[in-house]
Amino acid sequence: MVDEGQESMEQESEQEVEKVFVDVDSRLAGDDKHSKGDKHDKSTKLKAKKIVEEMQNKIAELENANKDLQNEFLKKRAEFENFRRRMEKDKEDFIKYSLEKFIKQLIPIMDSLNMALHPNNIPEEQLKAFEGFTLIFKQFQDLLSKNGVVEISAIGETFDPNIHQAISQEASQDVESGKVTKEYQKGYKLHDRLLRPAMVVVAE
Repeated sequence: MVDEGQESMEQESEQEVEKVFVDVDSRLAGDDKHSKGDKHDKSTKLKAKKIVEEMQNKIAELENANKDLQNEFLKKRAEFENFRRRMEKDKEDFIKYSLEKFIKQLIPIMDSLNMALHPNNIPEEQLKAFEGFTLIFKQFQDLLSKNGVVEISAIGETFDPNIHQAISQEASQDVESGKVTKEYQKGYKLHDRLLRPAMVVVAE
């Protein structure tokens, strides 16, 4: 009986030990699986983080490239607008000053007519002969004026080297120094462009 009881106790003890070993093994196995799972999760997170960083870098590169393209587009558009305005200005100037050469050739004829209309000591009976020339001269003036030709003011004006050409100076008590006292040849402008300066005498 004692032997059977002892044997029974030994069997129970062995079973308990086996249970402990089984429990330890199961815990170790669980820890191992948990450890492997943590490592897998960490690896996945690192990969995901790397992908996100790469995507963010790519987005930043694309945004910078887009900004560069926009700046280049704005630059090209501004250059085109400047080119278009220059072309329009050149076209306007071409139309505006297209008669410049012709008018320069016409001005000496105007000078001759003007001189012919202001002779010295002309007999009164010949004055009527100049009425026709006066009309022709007036028609020439009107024609030039309609095409943008403007006579330059001279006598009594302050000397301006941009539009006046001084051929001499003279002392004058009646005229302020630097003022134009006489005009020997009329000056003309075509719109805002000088065709010929007025030849003048200036007070000292």
